[in-house]
Amino acid sequence: MFLDDVLKHPLLMSSEAVWDFLTIESEKDYDRKKRELDKLSRPKEPSDCVTPEGKARVSFTSSLEQTCNEIHVGVKDIREDFKRFVYPWFDT
Repeated sequence: MFLDDVLKHPLLMSSEAVWDFLTIESEKDYDRKKRELDKLSRPKEPSDCVTPEGKARVSFTSSLEQTCNEIHVGVKDIREDFKRFVYPWFDT
């Protein structure tokens, strides 16, 4: 039921990370994908992630930031549904 909800969510259903998680079957494909991700730039120092004021440094475009916020809300909704509908069954 949880995966059904994830795949029904308009943003998560088209997420490359979700589809990779669900479809990578071989270690060879996993290693290939890992090499691709390893090429992405990452912060090298803590100061690359935090401003002098102590806030998180965000270099997203506004549309990417909006998409991330929408995904966060979608995942939160799915987790709440999971707790409400599935978790009570475990209490019996």
